[in-house]
Amino acid sequence: MTHLVSPGSWRTGRDQLLLAWRRDALAQSWRVASDWFCPEVLDLVRTASRSAPTAGLEPAIRALGRARAAQGVGPAEAVTDLFAFFGVLGLPAPAELVAAFVETWAEFAEGCEPGISCVDPGTGLSTWAHFRARLYELYAEDGAAARIVAMVRLPVGTASVTSLPWNVQAVAGREVLDAFEGSPAVLSHTGATIAALVPRVHGTFSRLQDAANRLDRVFTAESGRGCRLDVEPLPHVADGISRLLDSLRR
Repeated sequence: MTHLVSPGSWRTGRDQLLLAWRRDALAQSWRVASDWFCPEVLDLVRTASRSAPTAGLEPAIRALGRARAAQGVGPAEAVTDLFAFFGVLGLPAPAELVAAFVETWAEFAEGCEPGISCVDPGTGLSTWAHFRARLYELYAEDGAAARIVAMVRLPVGTASVTSLPWNVQAVAGREVLDAFEGSPAVLSHTGATIAALVPRVHGTFSRLQDAANRLDRVFTAESGRGCRLDVEPLPHVADGISRLLDSLRR
C-alpha cells in the first residue's frame, strides 16, 4: 500500500531543511546573509524533500553551481555551502555530486566573468599559472623589491592540496583568504605548499603567521601533524624565478 504524505507535512519538512541549511551555511562560511537565498536553493531543497536523499539531485546541484558563479560567489565559499546542505541531510557529500557542482561553477564562471578562471575551484585561491604569471610581471613592473614570497608547508605525508577531500580544500582556502582579507596578496598552492606573494610592509608577517596558525588548526585536526612557515625574498633578477618556483614545489 502506498503511503501519501500530506501537503502540510511535506511543506513543513521542506521549510525545516531550508532553514537548517541556511543556519549552518551562515555559521560555517557564508559571508553575506542576504545573498544566500536564490531560486536554485529552493529547487534543490524541493528535490531533496521529494525523493530519496541523493536520488536525482545532480540537475539541481548543477543549477546551483551556475547560480553561485553568476552571483560571484567564490568556489571555496560555494563548496562549503554545499557541504552544509548535505550535513543537514545527515549525509556525507557524494564525491560525484561535489565534482558536478565544481565543474559547473568553473565552466559558468569562466564564461561570465573575465579573469575569474584565474581562481582554483577547489580552494578559491589563485591558480598556479596565475601566481607564476604575476611573479614574472613584478619584474617587468620593477616591483619585485617590494614583495616577498612565503610558503606554508603542509604536514609531512600530505601528497598535495588537490589530493585532499573537497571540504578540506575549501576550508583551507577560506582560512588563507580570511587571513589576507583586504591585502593585495596573491595566494595559490602547488604540491603540498600554500604560497603567498605579499607586499613587504608592516603587518605582513602577522598576516602570514595568522594564515599558518589557521592552517595548522585545519591540518592538525585532519592528520595530527602541523604546518611549517618559510619566508623568502624574491630574487634580484628574473632569471632566479625558476629556482624559486622549484623550491616552492618541494
